[in-house]
Amino acid sequence: MGATPFHRSILEVRLPRHFDKPTDMRYDGTQDPQEHLTAFEARMNLEGVGDEVRCRAFPVTLAGPAIRWFNSLPQGSVAAFSDITRTFLAQFTTRIAKAKHPINLLGVTQSVGETTRKYLVRFNDECLEIEGLTDFMASLCLTNGLLNEDFRKHLTTKPVWTMHEIQTVAKEYINDEEVSRVVAANKRQPSYNQPRHHGNRERQKEQVRDGGPSKAPRPEPRRRHRDHDEDGKTRSTKWRQEPEDNDHGLTIINVVTAKNTAPKSRSAHKKDAKVLAISSSPARSSKRSPTISFGPEDHWFDEVPENPPMVITARVGTDLVKRILVDTGADLNIMFRNVFDVLGLRDADLMTHQHGVIGLGDHFIKPDGIISLPTSVGQGQGRMSIMAEFVVLRDSTAYNIILGRKTINDVEAVINTKLLVMKFVADDGSIGSIRGDLEMAVACDNASLSLRKKSKEASGVFLVDLDTRVDDKPRPEPEGDLEKFRVGDTEEKFTFVNRNLPHELKEPLVEMIRANGDLFAWTPADMPGHRP
Repeated sequence: MGATPFHRSILEVRLPRHFDKPTDMRYDGTQDPQEHLTAFEARMNLEGVGDEVRCRAFPVTLAGPAIRWFNSLPQGSVAAFSDITRTFLAQFTTRIAKAKHPINLLGVTQSVGETTRKYLVRFNDECLEIEGLTDFMASLCLTNGLLNEDFRKHLTTKPVWTMHEIQTVAKEYINDEEVSRVVAANKRQPSYNQPRHHGNRERQKEQVRDGGPSKAPRPEPRRRHRDHDEDGKTRSTKWRQEPEDNDHGLTIINVVTAKNTAPKSRSAHKKDAKVLAISSSPARSSKRSPTISFGPEDHWFDEVPENPPMVITARVGTDLVKRILVDTGADLNIMFRNVFDVLGLRDADLMTHQHGVIGLGDHFIKPDGIISLPTSVGQGQGRMSIMAEFVVLRDSTAYNIILGRKTINDVEAVINTKLLVMKFVADDGSIGSIRGDLEMAVACDNASLSLRKKSKEASGVFLVDLDTRVDDKPRPEPEGDLEKFRVGDTEEKFTFVNRNLPHELKEPLVEMIRANGDLFAWTPADMPGHRP
């Protein structure tokens, strides 16, 4: 017996009498090794054989460079099938198919003229190539790409659908679509018993004698744009196509001001939600991006006394959200908790965010988590859609969302703060443009200043109540949500700590304070030498 990679313990095992050798399986090093291993192990599980037989049978499935690699393994180096699995995947690791990111589903949209049945098949095929795809993301991206308005509106009545539920609901809409297509095709077919006026002179004469052929009412002609020169002559005509209202039926989140309102139930969200998913265009070509410039035509408002911030409206998830502050000074996107709840999102959709955030009141805030949502700016063909991450915070501000530098750079946006215009490269490669909401920007700016002023006034009153000796130099006071904890041996001996501090910082701080509880003066008797 020649040199072999197998250990003696494997060579001594006999093959089962009725063992079906996998000679129909071939791997030559050009396919995905993980898929080959999965198929091979499924075959061996069907045969019900042990580890040694799997080792003996595996080389039968190899061919070309793969079998040459196996024969070059050191003699006696294979003592178990796990040795083959490890070295096999390491050798052909470059052939392992890379799983796609869920963001690729945003590009799977239904083409004009494509049936819903074909679109669902194509969407399902794309889902099979994505690793870690959740039902929430799949249903959101599917709703995004649908052109069937009735089907899309039905899907927006529920935040999360499984693909099985979607397939079940889709049958009704697919049947209606196919019936409508057949009926429309029958209407387009010519009627062969209809009299032909241009080919039958005798019938035309009869119609003239009877008073002439009946004239069917003509459809109203489409309106044209006519350009006139100085002499009043018409130069050319063009059909005018009325712009579609893409935001019809969309939930618009305008102002969220209630801080302690009771959360809505799931049934209330289902009843109130009338949403339209983001329209995403195919991936942009690799051509050079067009030049972005600003001119006199971008000046759309009169001069204002203040310098208002850039506040826009954009689609986030499946809803239209107003009061979005475009802030180039923020590196993160911030979504405030009230907006998160109005969007119908759940805590289960959140991912952990380790780092804290300094709030608009300059105090530390621990985020509830982070969530990725499809986000688009612009309208119609000048729209740009991306997946954006939002840090969810519990804070009271005049804005619903703060759009940071990461997303601004992702959409390749250029902002003219004087004109309150933001331009970007749209999905189709053209230049998209969005104007800031001037009235809302001024209102938000004034509201933000008012919130800061009230916070300072409240802090000042609190300090005066504590110590009247200091009027012009108040001591710093803790801000944010305070948590009470006991320090001494009774409930009356307590102090406070910021609830939003990270756990690894808050716990040692609390323990240190409790360990030094004897340093606190709880009553005048704890301060000897001082009169009460």
